Amino acid sequence: MCRKGGGGGGESVDHLLLHCEVARGLWNEILSQLDLGWVMPETVVAVLASWTDLRGIQQIKAIWKMIPICIIWCVWQEHNERTFEDKERSMEELKDFFFRTLCNGS
Repeated sequence: MCRKGGGGGGESVDHLLLHCEVARGLWNEILSQLDLGWVMPETVVAVLASWTDLRGIQQIKAIWKMIPICIIWCVWQEHNERTFEDKERSMEELKDFFFRTLCNGS
């Protein structure tokens, strides 16, 4: 998904889901929509471990917990579509895909 030059080792999971240009762009877009400042951890495990619970209404807490998982899912779907189907969403389309997936599960 990233256009990295050089020596063929492929992308790590952490790079693919957090640090490549498309993933980083989606994380930044979503977190800015939520008015959150965030320093991206190095690993997916660290992201999930640092995503703390909210206090309050149960439905809001449930949605909050799903945000990082949903971003990761959308980045994975985008990677697969770019790699295997030669399709590419714009950042706006990817952001809309995230919100639809988060709200509808589709």
